[in-house]
Amino acid sequence: MIHKKKMNSTPSQTVGPFFRNYLNFTKEKFPFTDTSNIKLKFKKVIITGNIIYNKNIILKDGFLEYWQEVQYKGKINFLNFNRIKSRDEKINKFIITINQYETFKYANSVNIIIFSRGLLNHLYTKIYFEDEMYSKNNIFYNSIPSKRRNTLIAKLDKTNNGIKYYSFNIFLNGVNETVFFENQELQ
Repeated sequence: MIHKKKMNSTPSQTVGPFFRNYLNFTKEKFPFTDTSNIKLKFKKVIITGNIIYNKNIILKDGFLEYWQEVQYKGKINFLNFNRIKSRDEKINKFIITINQYETFKYANSVNIIIFSRGLLNHLYTKIYFEDEMYSKNNIFYNSIPSKRRNTLIAKLDKTNNGIKYYSFNIFLNGVNETVFFENQELQ
């Protein structure tokens, strides 16, 4: 009798001390839309925050990968792709900068992957904006239990010179733990 063993994929590895190596990349190698050719009206959005674990300890040595996914002219486009440190030394927070194009009405959320020391599997989450009406009618957003949706909402701090500034903290555990998803759920 031949015994067939089920093959499982190996787990992801923790980023460890080499996380800075992952921040050096060439965006052109990724299948993301080059927004420099898009001559459309947009508003600049800046999101700052911290990744917090255990009893309000700020994660210092990790990185975030973020992008937006939009459908335009029947084709899915990926916008604003970037990788950043989980903590910018100047302000002691992460800084996400995106352009929100008026034509892309459904680009009002940001997909995020979190990589860090101690995380054997990276984490997937999303950011929605408290002043955007898009999330109210979004099927994905509405499928999240209502008590947990607030963990995905970036709070508008101010608008200055046409730039919107939001704050958003990611909690890896605890009472305020951010909602995390399987990768395929974001697609």
